[in-house]
Amino acid sequence: PIAKKLLANFLTERNENVDRLVVLNGIPRHTGQAESIEAVVRMQTVVSLECEPRTVWERIRNNTGGDRDGRADDSLEEIEKRIELFTKRTAPLLKYYREIGVPVLSLDAGIETTAQDMRSQLEAKWSRIIT
Repeated sequence: PIAKKLLANFLTERNENVDRLVVLNGIPRHTGQAESIEAVVRMQTVVSLECEPRTVWERIRNNTGGDRDGRADDSLEEIEKRIELFTKRTAPLLKYYREIGVPVLSLDAGIETTAQDMRSQLEAKWSRIIT
């Protein structure tokens, strides 16, 4: 499995050990990857950014995060494809992690939600599970 190899190489190159907290963004993308990376990392918490598909489109269209300039893959058609793929392959990860006892923190994202807003939500919810 390529995700497992990439993650293992990343951690080895940085001399990360099992006692360090590593934030994964974009991996795993499906349950097969989740199962394969269990040999490399122990998932402690999953954070899920929640919003409606329309919110995704509006955030991209408005470049809310300031990182969307010049993206050829930001057409409505391409975004709809990515949302469909997410729904089929990635969303089931939440159920998978809940079933194996990993806490899942859901954060609400709106059209104008900032990174600081998300951080505030995360800190409030994180403090409830890390006591």
